[in-house]
Amino acid sequence: MSVTWSDTTPIYLQLKERVVTMMLDGVLKPGDALPSVRQVAADFQLNPITVSRAYQELADEMLVEKRRGLGMYVTEGAPEKLLASERDRFLREEWPQVVERINRLGLKIEELLRANGKDGAQ
Repeated sequence: MSVTWSDTTPIYLQLKERVVTMMLDGVLKPGDALPSVRQVAADFQLNPITVSRAYQELADEMLVEKRRGLGMYVTEGAPEKLLASERDRFLREEWPQVVERINRLGLKIEELLRANGKDGAQ
């Protein structure tokens, strides 16, 4: 599997974001083990310290826990915690830009719903 890393963001943050996405998508569930640092480093040709840093950030945010001698595991409630924080971040950081663009283009709610394949009737 080939992975392309962006030059604009540190690789450990990109790796962390990949793990977060897997949690949000349900690929990694509470109680699931994360792949070992060595395995991820080998698979993606990364320095193990880079992988450890990504995993440590996840642990600092209490999304994963280290089980001595066993590895890192997704904590109970991690997907719900992530979903809440991602929704908050979206509403705080991204949504205002989307609304500004919608207003700038003069789009109406009906047009947006129609473009999204919904007619507003539910």
